[in-house]
Amino acid sequence: LIGLDNYLGPSHRFYDGIPEYIKEDFTIPNIFSDVSEKFAFGIIPRIEFYTFLDKIIFHGKVLYYKDFSLDIDDRHKIGYSKAKMKWAKENEFFVWTYFIENNILFDPDNNLESRFINDSPFSRFYLELDNESSEMIGKYIGWQIVKSFMNLQVLIHKHLKPMTVPAISVLRDSYPGVKITILTTEFFSALYNQIPNINFLFFKPKHKSIYGLFRLSRQINQINPDLIIDLHDVLRTKILRMFLAYKFNRISVIDKGRKEKKSLINGSIFRRLKLMHQRYADVFSLEKMNINLELFNTYSKININDNVHEFDLNKRLIGIAPFAGHNCKEYSLVNILKLIDLIGPSCQILIFGAPGEEEKKIKKISEEKTNSYIISSNYSLSEQMAVISNLDVMISMDSANGHIASLFGVNVITAWGATHPFTGYSPFNQPEKNSIIPDLKKFPKVPVTIYGSKCPKDYVNAINSIRPEIIFKRVNEII
Repeated sequence: LIGLDNYLGPSHRFYDGIPEYIKEDFTIPNIFSDVSEKFAFGIIPRIEFYTFLDKIIFHGKVLYYKDFSLDIDDRHKIGYSKAKMKWAKENEFFVWTYFIENNILFDPDNNLESRFINDSPFSRFYLELDNESSEMIGKYIGWQIVKSFMNLQVLIHKHLKPMTVPAISVLRDSYPGVKITILTTEFFSALYNQIPNINFLFFKPKHKSIYGLFRLSRQINQINPDLIIDLHDVLRTKILRMFLAYKFNRISVIDKGRKEKKSLINGSIFRRLKLMHQRYADVFSLEKMNINLELFNTYSKININDNVHEFDLNKRLIGIAPFAGHNCKEYSLVNILKLIDLIGPSCQILIFGAPGEEEKKIKKISEEKTNSYIISSNYSLSEQMAVISNLDVMISMDSANGHIASLFGVNVITAWGATHPFTGYSPFNQPEKNSIIPDLKKFPKVPVTIYGSKCPKDYVNAINSIRPEIIFKRVNEII
């Protein structure tokens, strides 16, 4: 029930004696806001609120619902005057800092509602600025959190990281005076080990939460970069950008071409999209930095000690990386064994895979084929890269190993399944004939997925329609 006599304007004589902070909401635009809020309360599930963060996220969802249901100014959605809306926007970083440094986000104290969520003349930080502050600032912060999380791509695709190397390498060579700091995990920092003068800020497990991302933003503040380039544009980097935007106004973000890719997988278009390597390079052009990928110098071959490895360096080395993060991008064990038989004993077969289930499958293969060897948990990433640099050919699915091999100028044969080279994820500088796709007469809708997620069931096994003989034919043409 909403009484229309509550929207006659804050100066109406009916409201004499009512506090100003309450009267300022008695305006016509607030009718729509209040109606929308009532609908939101009926739609958004109310969970048990254990912490302050739980509470402000709930209210953030309500305000986010208003974003889609109302065409009114944001200040009317939350019930702010122009001045209070301005204060909230300008002081968001301060509020975040205050909440985190005072351990408020995960505090179950119900008194925090009256200080930061309930309507009042102002929020209560117990500081001199209280009288100037916006009321209900907790709701405003919850709103920003939900905005950052909704409708965003949350998968982190590890195979993207080696694809950034050519652009970073050319950046280093083209602008030798620029100090470069890369935010990545310590594990993946090895990918850049042939690029000189690179600094790293490591993303760690403790940074995965909102609190952790805020602390990470503080570390970035200490570096004080002149320019921030987001080459990932996923959920966590979006939140980081939100934390950093108040201090740094030079933040450029990659255009991943998501709309084009969506059109590709739904069949609206069927053409080759821009390579991701070029998309990474293009971000720098936004800052007047020209990155010409033709200038990329392939990584140098790394000498490896024959005594350390079981395989024979005097024979041809063929790498096979049959696994990927999704089933629709994995070549079956049956087909791998057939392929090894076709290649024959004159070559050494090095099979790459991650620790765990993939390694178990590799062991099964190596037990059956005496010329096959395991490259998995017994090798660090740097050691794997050294081995890859010595390969004559890498046979890879749509996965990281192929991208790493391409950095060394190794020929990479890629077997595509439900994905497709048109998506822009082909290994760097490889000829088109190195991409082998399923029979499009049998699987006419390929590609049906970009990364391998949400693959239709009838396309999961498309990759195994590629006969080992076809791959072997291309291997013979190369070696």
